[in-house]
Amino acid sequence: MPSVGLRQEYWIWLNRGGRLSDVASPPTRSSTLARQLYRECEDAAQEFLGLPWRSTYTWLVLSVPSRRAWNDGARWYRCDLTMNNAFYQTIPDRTTGSLRDTAQPITCLTWYAVEDNLHDIEPSDCSVPHEGELAGVFLVAEGTDYSDLDALTAQFEDRCMDVVLDFLGRRSILDELSFWYSWPYEEAFDQWVLCLVSAREANRAFTGSLRGIGSGPIPFA
Repeated sequence: MPSVGLRQEYWIWLNRGGRLSDVASPPTRSSTLARQLYRECEDAAQEFLGLPWRSTYTWLVLSVPSRRAWNDGARWYRCDLTMNNAFYQTIPDRTTGSLRDTAQPITCLTWYAVEDNLHDIEPSDCSVPHEGELAGVFLVAEGTDYSDLDALTAQFEDRCMDVVLDFLGRRSILDELSFWYSWPYEEAFDQWVLCLVSAREANRAFTGSLRGIGSGPIPFA
């Protein structure tokens, strides 16, 4: 599909892509080919950034020719990586230089928790009061069954627990801490699960990072 949701001046090219041979028409968003190409783009982004793109303030887009360009003989596809200033990739931004050197990892975050939902998730400096932190991300396995919601969330919870414990440098989670996780729709290209560590008490803030705290003190505000 033509890339969606960004104006051209924001794009930072990965210099990755290729040609689409033996294809009758440009791949649509729901096609298997488009998903395969997007996985290739994710591999390119990982190599380019040195870490999963979804753990940074970037947005990865697969670009293919428009129908008119396709009819004129265009057969390329391209992986575009843009800077983005929002947790949910809604605020494209400009930068100077290469994103290889300037892409910022997602770290501390502010939000407001109401029952089982987080609202207004925003980037935060770790030294000021904030409600949580990105502990890590992982990809939903190919062929995962989305029809059994209980099994799906149990699987994600187990994986995120491992991510959080590794982030904290612990074998078990402290009673004062908990975690949240955000997972994608089945049809989304972006199949990353994001694991967020927080206080067990809703909306209790920290004034420092929880990375590697081990058995040390929790930096509650």
